[in-house]
Amino acid sequence: MQLVNKKGVSFYSKWDAEPANIGDQLASPMLYFDFNNLGSRKILVVGGGAIPDALEVFPSEQHDARIVWGVGKSEPLVQSSKEKRKIIKRRIKSRLASLLELIFKAETRVVSSRELRTAASYLVPCPSCLHPVCTKPRGKGVAVVLNANDRVSGSADSVLNDLKRDFPGIELVTNSIDEVQLLSLFGRTDWIITNSYHMTYWSLLSGGKVTPIAHSSKIPGLLSLFDLPREAAATYRSGDSQQLGQAIRDALAQRRFIELEDPRGARARFCSLNETFASAVMQAVPDLEIQVKPSTAALRTQCHIAACI
Repeated sequence: MQLVNKKGVSFYSKWDAEPANIGDQLASPMLYFDFNNLGSRKILVVGGGAIPDALEVFPSEQHDARIVWGVGKSEPLVQSSKEKRKIIKRRIKSRLASLLELIFKAETRVVSSRELRTAASYLVPCPSCLHPVCTKPRGKGVAVVLNANDRVSGSADSVLNDLKRDFPGIELVTNSIDEVQLLSLFGRTDWIITNSYHMTYWSLLSGGKVTPIAHSSKIPGLLSLFDLPREAAATYRSGDSQQLGQAIRDALAQRRFIELEDPRGARARFCSLNETFASAVMQAVPDLEIQVKPSTAALRTQCHIAACI
């Protein structure tokens, strides 16, 4: 992953991941907030997206302040012994890094997470709650949107081709679509079946129906954020395209989905949590100025007004 430098602030996210992932591309706070470094301190902003090593990426001696914005984790639901050891090692490394930072005070840190079950100081949902897709008027169609990564979906193309033969009226795409295609898709559909975190997130916030299919801890954690039962997500083993395809077919046959009673209220609450965190960051890093971008300020106002109706 590459750093993006704007107005004296460095940003690290998974925006350039391969294969392309529209969720990762739209998860960075730099898309929704203007950051301006008024001093000489070196500032790093990490997030959003699933970045389990957010406290370790880029050594602390390279930066004077580290802001971790709404990051999450992704741990397999079905774990091999090797995966369990890897997760334990990662947790120990993260806690050790935090302890060393506390002892040596190498950099100022302001840490938030999109996960409820975390030791982060602030709960901050993905800042893409400020994206227009979350207020897009929904259509009437049905779509299956799969993660394009083979480690997640196995062969997404094979799954979609199999479904195409039996369900010709359903839109079948991956999350490698671009922003224009994303908005168009949401405008045509009301129900999305997906194994993508952000497709689930945006579907719920936009008032649509969604059938989440989980391979890792990400989607169950997201459902907890919405105060929805984690068991509402179907599950499958990471990379098992056969299990994934069957879960999709079961959802279509049973018309099983979830939706929010108050998506407007959820959007307003999530926008507010992001703004509150921005204020906390400015208090901790006085040389850093953060303002909601004009385009997202209009959306934020719309969210707050709608929540009061």
